Amino acid sequence: MRVVAGAVLVLVLCALLPFVHAQIRPPARPHNYDCALKQLAYNRSLALLAGSSNADAGAWPQLIHDALFLGQCSEAAAAAATASTSTARRTFRERVRQARATPPPEQRCMTVFVSPSGDDTHGDGSAAHPFASLQRALAVTASMPAHGSGSAPSSLEILMQPGHYFVANTVYVGPQPLPVTIRAADPVRRPIISGGMRLTNLTFTAAGDPSLPPTTLVTTLPPQVDLSNAAKGLSVFVDHEAYVAARWPNANPVYDLWPAGYVDGPIEYAPAHHPGPHEIPVSVQAATLPFPSVYQTYEHTLVDPRQWHVGRGVGGATLPPSATPPANLTGGIAVNWDGNNHPGYRDQWMNYGYFITKQSDPNTKATTLTSTSKGRPASGGHTLTFGAGGWQGTNPDSGDKYRQLYVYNARGALDAPGEYWIDASARQLFLIPNNTAINTTTTITIAQQATVLSVSGTARRPVRNLTLRDLVFTATRPTFMEEYEQPYSNTAGWSFARHAAVEMEGVEDSAVVACSFRWLGGNGLLLSGRANNVSVLDSEFAFLGDSAILALGRPRLAAGVWPDFPNATTVQRCLFHDLGLVGKQVAAYSQYMAAHTTLARNVAFNLPRAAVNWGDGFRGGNVLTASVFFACVRESADHGAFNSWAREPMLYVDEASGGNVAVVPRTNTISKMLILGAGGTLSNLDHDDGSLLYNDTDNVLAYAPAKSYLGSQKTATRSLFLFPDLAVMQHTCYMSDGAFNSTFGEQYTHNTCMLFNATTAPVASMPVCNQTALSACTASNNNRYFVSTDASHPTPVWRVGHEALHLPGMQKLGLEHNSTVVSGFPSPSEVVAMAKAVLDM
Repeated sequence: MRVVAGAVLVLVLCALLPFVHAQIRPPARPHNYDCALKQLAYNRSLALLAGSSNADAGAWPQLIHDALFLGQCSEAAAAAATASTSTARRTFRERVRQARATPPPEQRCMTVFVSPSGDDTHGDGSAAHPFASLQRALAVTASMPAHGSGSAPSSLEILMQPGHYFVANTVYVGPQPLPVTIRAADPVRRPIISGGMRLTNLTFTAAGDPSLPPTTLVTTLPPQVDLSNAAKGLSVFVDHEAYVAARWPNANPVYDLWPAGYVDGPIEYAPAHHPGPHEIPVSVQAATLPFPSVYQTYEHTLVDPRQWHVGRGVGGATLPPSATPPANLTGGIAVNWDGNNHPGYRDQWMNYGYFITKQSDPNTKATTLTSTSKGRPASGGHTLTFGAGGWQGTNPDSGDKYRQLYVYNARGALDAPGEYWIDASARQLFLIPNNTAINTTTTITIAQQATVLSVSGTARRPVRNLTLRDLVFTATRPTFMEEYEQPYSNTAGWSFARHAAVEMEGVEDSAVVACSFRWLGGNGLLLSGRANNVSVLDSEFAFLGDSAILALGRPRLAAGVWPDFPNATTVQRCLFHDLGLVGKQVAAYSQYMAAHTTLARNVAFNLPRAAVNWGDGFRGGNVLTASVFFACVRESADHGAFNSWAREPMLYVDEASGGNVAVVPRTNTISKMLILGAGGTLSNLDHDDGSLLYNDTDNVLAYAPAKSYLGSQKTATRSLFLFPDLAVMQHTCYMSDGAFNSTFGEQYTHNTCMLFNATTAPVASMPVCNQTALSACTASNNNRYFVSTDASHPTPVWRVGHEALHLPGMQKLGLEHNSTVVSGFPSPSEVVAMAKAVLDM
């Protein structure tokens, strides 16, 4: 088993992960076009991130280069790429240098110093006598008089000296009398705020247990280490190397993508042992919208978030006879996928975790589980009985026998170098060294806190004007087995642990600038409830157990008329990569019941699911622009680098109309995006399940189509679709499933689409269109379609209902006016030039 061997090495090695994995693999891409598009993505990424003030931004070009596999292009393409890459890197580094050299604006402020070698009891917060903890410094700033009171300063600044700050308890930031900035005293050597406890001078001895490998070592943990969450998993770092909680089958989540490290099906699952959470039926009237709606196609229920963790999912699993699990898996955690089985691939949406309460050998006949997939007693191999769990998603009890499974944090799975297991009752840490000597000089860090910094205000006394700058957050404990919360409807697909390394609620006009969130067990940053005008700038999120940024409102049933929601959030010039090491239904940025978000100039890659997820139609007014996404949806399917839903109408107060209660959201805009589809990508812009009011314009989308499902009022225009038929499914330029008549306002106009193989790929798929009425389908006009000149590729067709129509047939329906079909493709350099024109490069 491979283990992370230091931050720099990890960043390089992770970039070598493949775009796709063994069982979700799209068709091969035309090599010369693919290299040209990767180089375009590289240059575009550096141009967007240039000017970042992040101390580690100098390493970003190599990360992006390696993640795009530019080194695997042909010699000619590689030579051209090298010249382009060198120029892009020089420009990028110069702009980063300039950004780092620009001093902050001068202002009269009071400064408090904090140092790892400081003293909270005898220190006074001066440079000569700093405090030891951030909490002590905040106590001083909170007692300052407000600005304008006599000689009070205009702002307060807490300078953190270089070094590690191990947070024994979550640091709380409440309302402050003045604007407060918490930042690094030295922006190059940034302070590291850790949720772990560092242990030294531990004595390791041979475990001497015949059931464990002979190289297994054991040590006794001191009483100050909190092991109350050990059953849920506690991250362990050995001399800064991230070890893996003992896992069967063996795999390292950083390197090994699904299906590596999973037990393959068929696995028979048993129903849950307990009732599910309380659900409240809700009647939704489509007449509340000023245009036709398909909302009523869903059953509407609301779930009490406090009960979401009760009795979800399945009660156990009988493994196939071919699987031979080790003994002593009881007490571990079983993780399985949810999804559907299709010919040639599997939909995989999210994963679920359960505590294992019992393990039975098939020869003992001790346990018989009833299969949910066949309605009969399960038979075959070993049986695992599950206890609590299944709250990590909204559809855990389907019992699909093809769900794959692995077990971690179990004593019996401890069998490979780089693994560990904690015996909480005996207070012992077992580990198998990973090619390094373990002795009394070895440093062990055990994650303790789920949250290291909590910013908390109220409606009447919000935290205002707080800035976190040049800080590193690391080593929080995993939250995958914490109680999750579902958005207000149980059909929403995603659930969340409302936890993160940094949490903000009751906050206004605040910012996170040039910070790094690394090696966190759960989410990076949480904007919860009332969070108005928060900016996240120049920051990096990498190697996280779950999502990078969550923006979650606090609904009152289906209404957001109370202002308890993130509003006017800005995320700009940030780098997101290698997320979802444990949870898979994750994103770089995900929001539920949040509005007026702006995401701009960001780069995201190496993700198991979406880069951006907007989970409902609340208020709208969101903007996604000028960003690059690639290598997303690597371990799942039926999804896109961007994903949206709007399954139920949501009420809100419309300030623009004088405070009236409204239901129709404002239009969302997606523009100037460059997305390279990968893995199980269904659509690069996946407007799913009722998504409405989107204006997608001037985008370059490769290897996956446009999609609209059960929604309305969406436009895709002036965009370049490159070889969308090379996606794993939906091999079309655009797919519209749910536009029952022209009043749904779906449009696909002034676009260019290149189909690599028109033999199998229709131009469009509109299965539910009504052909008896003019303009009954998505309004598609003024488009250009490029197809191969190969004689085996016939004239392209449009799939409309059950018929296949050529261009003249579409025009008889009143569609594709002024559209053309062109035989042959532009050259790779011409395609890049077309893309640059769309993106204004």
